[in-house]
Amino acid sequence: METLKDNNAVQFNSNSNINININELLMDNKKLISFIGSRQSGTTFLINNVSLILARKNISVGILDLTSNKSLYYIFTKNKESIREEVKNTLKNLNDGNPKGIEVESNLTVYTDLPREKDENLKIEKILETLLKKHQIVIFDTDFTTDISYFKYSEQIYLVQTMDILTIRPLTEFLSKLKSQNAMNSEKLRIILNKFIELNDITIKDLIGGLAFYNDTSMAYMQQLFEKNGMKYTTIPFDQSAYEIYLQDVVKYNISIDKYNEEFRYYLERLANDIMLE
Repeated sequence: METLKDNNAVQFNSNSNINININELLMDNKKLISFIGSRQSGTTFLINNVSLILARKNISVGILDLTSNKSLYYIFTKNKESIREEVKNTLKNLNDGNPKGIEVESNLTVYTDLPREKDENLKIEKILETLLKKHQIVIFDTDFTTDISYFKYSEQIYLVQTMDILTIRPLTEFLSKLKSQNAMNSEKLRIILNKFIELNDITIKDLIGGLAFYNDTSMAYMQQLFEKNGMKYTTIPFDQSAYEIYLQDVVKYNISIDKYNEEFRYYLERLANDIMLE
């Protein structure tokens, strides 16, 4: 993962104020990671593919679907009633200490369910404890409706941004909310510039700079979210064939990384290695 450099480059470390039981589990080389981005940024695409790569490196990975539309439910239940029955009440099961999810393949489990109202009786700490006892890496697929606590517990928060600068503001608005509730700091943040294309008028520096500040609707208030110089980032190039393959795989309810060309797989592998080694 590259760094936008200056003489005050950010030093990264984990310093979350978290429950002691979760902290003890995290000390055993385990990780809680969030991915967040505006709609159509490709967040779920990246999570699905990177998780497969990590699983094939013999790392136990759990994906927890915390989005409102629950796209992972529709992908991984494969339109089969038997699987849908198995994943009913996923969060409640995790809360009760039962990691009952969809076994995608060896070392990869997806935890998802139909969209429903939030159960106020669930304890996030218990859900995380259950996941960390089973998996080495737990990845949260999130959106702007996800409970703030999941970001507080995350050791890294990956911000997924495309070349579409119009989607920057919704993301920075949410980041402002996280910051106001002490759920994020610059040490946690990493940036993924997804569907990246080299353009003269929109540079990496521009995109990261756009994410570094939140402007309210009236443009009367500006908040700095992080120091843009020194922020770690990586790029995933736009590859038409890769996205066509992925869309076809979704229709077939079967996500696979084996059909991508070597160059595109290199970027996904690089991201997976960054997650693994951080």
